[in-house]
Amino acid sequence: MVLWGVLNQFAIELHWYWTFWWFDILMHAMGGFIVALGGLIFFISSPLVDRLLLRRSPLFAAVIGSGGMGLLWEAYEAMVGIIDLPEYLPDSVFDVSAGLAGGLVAYLLIVHHRRAVSP
Repeated sequence: MVLWGVLNQFAIELHWYWTFWWFDILMHAMGGFIVALGGLIFFISSPLVDRLLLRRSPLFAAVIGSGGMGLLWEAYEAMVGIIDLPEYLPDSVFDVSAGLAGGLVAYLLIVHHRRAVSP
């Protein structure tokens, strides 16, 4: 997460978001991965959510985490004037999709790890 924050700061100062068309996609995918991974680790290991469906469905937790945070981030960008939503709606949809893709990668990583360590 610290690496993502440092990378974001460099990107802002060096104008990478406007220089490299793909950089925004990378950052949204990384953000979705980080959020989903954190959410998955919490939901899988927490006794507080033992009765919830989320513990039995890590894919659902990854989608809720990465998709929900992606939607909140896009709403934040629209509210503070970073984007003009009607004009940037296709970009916002793609950004949320990139975050979901990052969340899916986190899910696949967790599932693979759980299968590798399970007898």
